[in-house]
Amino acid sequence: MVVPAVAAVLAYALGLLAAWYETALLLGPLPAGPMMAGLLCQAIYLVFVVTVVAAAASLARSTLATVGVALATLILLSIAGTVAAVHDWLPSTLAGAPAALLSTAVVSDFIPAFAVAAAASVILTTFAVRRLGHREM
Repeated sequence: MVVPAVAAVLAYALGLLAAWYETALLLGPLPAGPMMAGLLCQAIYLVFVVTVVAAAASLARSTLATVGVALATLILLSIAGTVAAVHDWLPSTLAGAPAALLSTAVVSDFIPAFAVAAAASVILTTFAVRRLGHREM
């Protein structure tokens, strides 16, 4: 689980740096603070997504079923995010953080989603490791 999570975060970070550079050349510089905060929020979300996929893989027996379970979970979380009462607490809120932080949002707006994503990642990782450890080959 560590390698896919690191690969996802590294790929996102490299893409962000390239986009940041191009934006600075074409439109002008963007503030470093919100960009780095957005990177952190997105990194936490990507780690959460990897743990969702790992948990789905521990439940499903085929690749297609794993993709289906993980995708359905992530889509349902995004749909649940349309409910204002839970929006700030859902990990899917972190996916929009990089853009929001460049406009009116501040990092503290994302602390509840950050905490839930971190806790859920630990729980899902523990679940996946235990479940996969007991799976017969």
